[in-house]
Amino acid sequence: MAALSRSYFQRLLWLLFCVLLGLGIGIVGLRLTGEPEWFLALPGVMAVGWFIFANPAECLLPPGPGRKEDS
Repeated sequence: MAALSRSYFQRLLWLLFCVLLGLGIGIVGLRLTGEPEWFLALPGVMAVGWFIFANPAECLLPPGPGRKEDS
């Protein structure tokens, strides 16, 4: 198994933070108002976290001998 980079674990921790933040907002909102729609904060926080913490360049395959460059 290839060694996982430090940035992988950092992004994993940020993912956990975003999930917990979204759930926290949902729980507090539910307790204050009784409306379960507050749990829509979870996908909202995940979307914002994706734009802030994700690195799409790490999802690309490295150029290989049988692969031509995208232009």
